[in-house]
Amino acid sequence: MNKAGATVRGMEEVLRTIEESADTANLLALEIAIEGWETAPVRQRDDQLAEAADRAVRATADMACLLRSSGLF
Repeated sequence: MNKAGATVRGMEEVLRTIEESADTANLLALEIAIEGWETAPVRQRDDQLAEAADRAVRATADMACLLRSSGLF
């Protein structure tokens, strides 16, 4: 394998790891929101779900920026 091929494969592994981390972060934010929603007073529930959704969207957007900056997309 040449250097360029090794570099591309290494970058693909890094991007896969980033994607898995973002997915994990999204799931964790959702899990925390649901847990808080089940135990919080009614008014706080809406705020917690909105905050968790916002964090999940930001994590996904950050991942998209990393993919774009890598030059693969």
